[in-house]
Amino acid sequence: MNKEKFILSCLSIFTFIFLFDWVMHDFVIKNFYEDAPSLWRHNKGILSFLFWRVFGQITLAVFFCLIFLHGYEDRGLGEGARYGLLIGLLMTAPIFILYATQPLPMNLFIFWLVGGVLKLILAGIILAAIYRPIRN
Repeated sequence: MNKEKFILSCLSIFTFIFLFDWVMHDFVIKNFYEDAPSLWRHNKGILSFLFWRVFGQITLAVFFCLIFLHGYEDRGLGEGARYGLLIGLLMTAPIFILYATQPLPMNLFIFWLVGGVLKLILAGIILAAIYRPIRN
């Protein structure tokens, strides 16, 4: 494994996940969280747990990259999209359990599912682009 490329891929995927989550949750679906305020921490409470959010995103990025490398076949961006789709479906499966056990609004449930899968498809494409060999 090329350590420099692995570190670059982890940093790239973490940055993408962080920005995607920030835009999605703080702008696109921010109003949906207001439909169930008793389920969430207040803004000041969220900031005190920011370390854990970032830690989770870093952990996701590292393992997302590591698992990709173990099956990497140099099949282009489609390989990355397919990988992202499979991991995205795996990662969003627990959202169905949350929906069954917590009073989540339906619109939030749908956005979490679609956004989660889309985020990891795009992350897979980014990863495949990083590992795509330079051809002459």
